[in-house]
Amino acid sequence: MNHHKDQHVILTDEDPAMKIAIPRVFRRTLHRFCRWHITRPWEHELDELYREHRDRNLHEKIETLINWPLRPTKFEAA
Repeated sequence: MNHHKDQHVILTDEDPAMKIAIPRVFRRTLHRFCRWHITRPWEHELDELYREHRDRNLHEKIETLINWPLRPTKFEAA
């Protein structure tokens, strides 16, 4: 039984054990990966993509998607 107050959101790196443990311990808490851990491997590619599509505000659109906590189906639609 969970006798402590659940956090609203917990940010972690992409540790598979945390992905399993957090929903078991904090049943009402959203688990999200840290944006730095998500984007770091793609920094160079994203910078090139942003330069190519500067006129369409791609950087702002992608940053908004990453920063806003959407459920997977809404994220994919956006």
